[in-house]
Amino acid sequence: MNLAEFLSRHYGLSFQRSGAAYQCRSPFSGEKKPSFFVRLVEGHWLFKDFSSGAGGSIFDFVQMKEKLASFGETLAFVRRLVGGSVCCLSEENVGPESAMEGSVSRPYDVEQLHGRFRQEDAGVCREYLVGRGIEPELVEGLIREGTVVHNRYRGQSYCCFAVRDEAGRLKCLDNHAVGGSEKFVLGPKSPFSCEWEAVKRARTVFVTEGIIDYLSVKSLESSPPISRIDITSG
Repeated sequence: MNLAEFLSRHYGLSFQRSGAAYQCRSPFSGEKKPSFFVRLVEGHWLFKDFSSGAGGSIFDFVQMKEKLASFGETLAFVRRLVGGSVCCLSEENVGPESAMEGSVSRPYDVEQLHGRFRQEDAGVCREYLVGRGIEPELVEGLIREGTVVHNRYRGQSYCCFAVRDEAGRLKCLDNHAVGGSEKFVLGPKSPFSCEWEAVKRARTVFVTEGIIDYLSVKSLESSPPISRIDITSG
């Protein structure tokens, strides 16, 4: 759980970036100079309050702030705050826990993540897709409608595709590293198409291995080859 985001949302703390950490005024004292720090240390979010000497994890913070007697009470309190789950992802850790190739199914809101990614500048995704030979107008349309968004994960930019079903419901977020080969899916893997209605009516359907391949075929529709070669058995 991103502790800076959690404390901002649920305790009204206002953080500023300070190197690899987040900094604000202490919630335990009336200090004027910020000395409360939050940072990710070897995969764990921790805080240190230099004005009071307190420090620890999200559970230590909540237990001290709410004056709770036990860890069990603290865990139950945190669960109530985050809607029953203690799994919450943010721009600093939205990615897989282990192998980069695969699907990550977690109890989080992909719509919420998509809204956050959409606030990022998608310029790097535009350059990535156009560089892969995708028609610029097609790329612009995908960015404009929110199908292509920018996910930052551990300092790496990912071209993120919002995968929706035929009813328009967001099913998952398919991430492709910009300038790398890493891929991962946030949510249960689902098929991607920009033309579900046409697919349902079509007599012939072409299936591609991935979204980039699909967009490459779509680009050929708007810019077909100059000549056509028919290959026969003869």
